[in-house]
Amino acid sequence: MADTVIPASERGRAVLTRIGFESAPGTIAGAWQPVRFYDLTAGQERPLVKDDQLGVALANERDATARRQGLPGGQLRRVAPLNLSEIGWWLSLGMSRAAPTGAPSDYVHVFSSGAGPTDTATLLQKFATDDYQWDLGCALASFRLQAAKAETVARLDMTLIGLSDASDDAAPAGTVASAYAATESFSDWRWRVLLNDVLVGEALNIDLNVDFGVERVQGMSGDEWPTKHHFGEVMVNGNLNLYGRAAAIRALGDSGAAQKIELVATHPDDATNRLISFVLNAAQFSKPQRPVSGPGQMSAGFSFEASQGAALPALVVTLKNGVSTYTPA
Repeated sequence: MADTVIPASERGRAVLTRIGFESAPGTIAGAWQPVRFYDLTAGQERPLVKDDQLGVALANERDATARRQGLPGGQLRRVAPLNLSEIGWWLSLGMSRAAPTGAPSDYVHVFSSGAGPTDTATLLQKFATDDYQWDLGCALASFRLQAAKAETVARLDMTLIGLSDASDDAAPAGTVASAYAATESFSDWRWRVLLNDVLVGEALNIDLNVDFGVERVQGMSGDEWPTKHHFGEVMVNGNLNLYGRAAAIRALGDSGAAQKIELVATHPDDATNRLISFVLNAAQFSKPQRPVSGPGQMSAGFSFEASQGAALPALVVTLKNGVSTYTPA
């Protein structure tokens, strides 16, 4: 009796991922950059569509007829470590990126909301030997960042929207840059929350959500693929948990006054040149209820939403690291 051969399984450990900024969807403008992830969803889905064409008798009167392939679509979800070097690639897919400043090894990158993204990207996945798949024309649709004191690496939970996908038994052409160090990820970094540039005492955690309002445009282009992105209204909101009564912020919720909120993480060895800062220039707090649970110390949770002002965008992200530029070579 012949042995049964069971094929090798695909393993998440073997998946390699790269990102490349585009000059046009599918055309890489520079080198591929290896990037890390915790989990991802790749490729566009194509659901089957019921299509009841009648008038021609088939085998019987009750079995379903063949389906048509639907239009490609679906969102690309990716959870990545908040790596100080890699995050500049992801932010460039949702925000405008200013030219870097600073001296060698101590560079400053500033990203602003309110305009279209600086770049779109091709996201490449190698699932196994001779099994490559890539998503083209990818823009960042939303991200969520949860910050707290923890021993685990902070994570960036992203949703991206691509325009098409492709696959082959070999990777597309292009040089591959060196991967950034895993030590650039935020595990022992120091998180702080500031209100109008003043430290908020005993902030337990903050949850920041940014929705870039990205949609696909299904123009009548003669093929099944989306034609372009539409970049709509950007929404920035979140939640802040405080230990204690937090009467000052409760008063802001009563008044509806807009305040500056900054979430900043600094490296314990170089807080000046290794940091990331999320600044909401005009954030309003909602008026919360006041729950009491048990006889112990009360904590307070506050929701906030950010808006633009006459001269400042709703969100500005400042990144200080050793990356000289994110501009494609």
